[in-house]
Amino acid sequence: MPDVSVFNMDNQNINIKDSTARSAAQSALQKATQAQAQVQEILDLSRLEISYESGTETIKFTTSDHEPTA
Repeated sequence: MPDVSVFNMDNQNINIKDSTARSAAQSALQKATQAQAQVQEILDLSRLEISYESGTETIKFTTSDHEPTA
């Protein structure tokens, strides 16, 4: 009986019997996990907004995050 591995990707169980397919699935899972971590890093970065008020000759710096606004 061939080896069977189960991978859970995005809450879906995937049964893989072939060793080459298991290796490819494991690599895809690792890359997806890394990509998700990088996306989270970008979301956590601060955004700098700069505005200028000519009447008072004031430059205003405001920081915010990249979270979507509702």
